[in-house]
Amino acid sequence: MQQWHCLRSLVSFALLPSLGSCALAGCEGIERIPVPLVEARRTPAFPSTLAPGVGLALDDNPRDAGAFEAGEASEQLPPLPVATSNQAVAGMVRDGICEIYSIGGITGLLRRGDIVSAAYRLRVGASAGWERVADLPLSAPVVAANAVTVGGQVYFLGGYAVSLAPGAAETTSGRLLSLRSGSWVDLPAMPLAVDDAVALPLRDRFIAVISGWSSALPVAGNTDAVQLFDTQENRWLPTTRWPGRPIFGGVGAVSRDELLIVDGVAVEARAFKLVAQAWVGRFDPSATGPSIRWTNLGGHPGPPRYRAAAGRATSGVALIAGGGLDAYNYDGLSYESGAPVLAASTLLSFDFTSRRFATRASPPSLVSMDHRGVAECGDARYVVGGLEFPATPMATLRRLPSVSP
Repeated sequence: MQQWHCLRSLVSFALLPSLGSCALAGCEGIERIPVPLVEARRTPAFPSTLAPGVGLALDDNPRDAGAFEAGEASEQLPPLPVATSNQAVAGMVRDGICEIYSIGGITGLLRRGDIVSAAYRLRVGASAGWERVADLPLSAPVVAANAVTVGGQVYFLGGYAVSLAPGAAETTSGRLLSLRSGSWVDLPAMPLAVDDAVALPLRDRFIAVISGWSSALPVAGNTDAVQLFDTQENRWLPTTRWPGRPIFGGVGAVSRDELLIVDGVAVEARAFKLVAQAWVGRFDPSATGPSIRWTNLGGHPGPPRYRAAAGRATSGVALIAGGGLDAYNYDGLSYESGAPVLAASTLLSFDFTSRRFATRASPPSLVSMDHRGVAECGDARYVVGGLEFPATPMATLRRLPSVSP
């Protein structure tokens, strides 16, 4: 077991031996099970102007890049059969009907045994509620995986399993949900096993898996790898590496051939810290070898976010909702304090044309975190489940507000 997995599996770095002794001892007996029990969760200190359960009010000066249109966030939609967070989500329009998928994740009290392989589908407006589809055929259920829709198919990639044996391990496996047979089909193994990566579709053919956490040597931590899967040729391709801070739990969006990568969690001085960063990459699928030309935007207004909800842009504008304001383990508790984490209470938009960000107050239903993207149907974007304060899985399905340039 690698030393950085030891670090990521614990709530507090103060509980660890030095990195050297951890490496020598192999961190035997250290599991990815959170240290504090659910019954012993501590209540964080709230600002005097803020009630418990409400995200921090940050960035009170709205930017003018992108207008928000209200209304959609209050749309009444069927809740998930089981409140779930950290699941892979995907969406598509098939036969004129919006289909939303919720795959795996963690439920209940957010313990190791609450991680599930169940997968569900909702046909919006065509069914009364969610229906169970084939479970993920994995030896152990995972969290922090990605689901991406390309070519009218759902691809499931990465994630990590938490076991009773010391540590945890990512999976290199990928699966395609065959909508014809209703079963999962194996994909070629990922070159590098990762979890908590950003995965984005390109040209309705490629899937870019960017950065993320890996225990594989020589990485043993966050990686700068960008892994590109060609769904037509069914193979992984090399491409330009990620030039930003290697992170896990970052957020990404895409507009045509351009990708936006924001924030995430990095390792700093033996601690997990949120990183404020923003990069745009332009994808070039050249026959001599696909590449991504990255541009550093420097940052964005408002706080850095962890596991926020975002996806494909509409009309050239991407919308980012929620996200944790501190790094936390799979139980929703801060690695540093052991307390439940608050979610960002602002929406962040990015105009790919003007390269400008904007922020606005978020509807209360979107003050959530622990997301692995959004489900997309045409121009509609849906946030599925997640965590609300204090570290409580959600069953609700919410539509993001519309944004315009």
